[in-house]
Amino acid sequence: TVDVTQGMMANYSVIQKFPFPSKLITKGKKAKKEYLSRKNEYDAAKLDTRRHTEHAYHELYFLERAIKINRELQALFGKWVASEKGRYDTGKGTAQNFLKAQAELEKMRSEAALLEAKRITSQARLNILRHRDPSEKIHLAGLPKIGHTMRIPYAELEKQVLENHPEVQAAQKMWEANK
Repeated sequence: TVDVTQGMMANYSVIQKFPFPSKLITKGKKAKKEYLSRKNEYDAAKLDTRRHTEHAYHELYFLERAIKINRELQALFGKWVASEKGRYDTGKGTAQNFLKAQAELEKMRSEAALLEAKRITSQARLNILRHRDPSEKIHLAGLPKIGHTMRIPYAELEKQVLENHPEVQAAQKMWEANK
């Protein structure tokens, strides 16, 4: 037997397991803006790494050129020291000139040691940026000559950089996503 009165006392409820479509669309838009923000942060990190790598290459190139020039100067000062020593030994020169030449040569030698230490540090930094062994030797062929001048006014260039910079775009996307 079935009691009909108990059927009338039952509570019925409806539970929606799927969100309302407009809520899904809003979440999707927010997720897309957050994705674009993260993508711009990634692009900014790539630019930053590229800038650091280019700077390291230029620094290494500069140091290698400075070392080469220092060696040439040491050779010249070596000749000057030999000349002043010969003049001093024959009595035609003073000890002051010989000592001055000797001091300049020693100054060049100590500067060479300093430049070499900086070159090793710069080479290690560049190798680290390239994911290589820091002690690996790098052979630079040289830097290309730049023959063009800037034809865009500075204000316009600054505007383009600020509009197109990934960090600025990332901040804008995060701001839009959190509105």
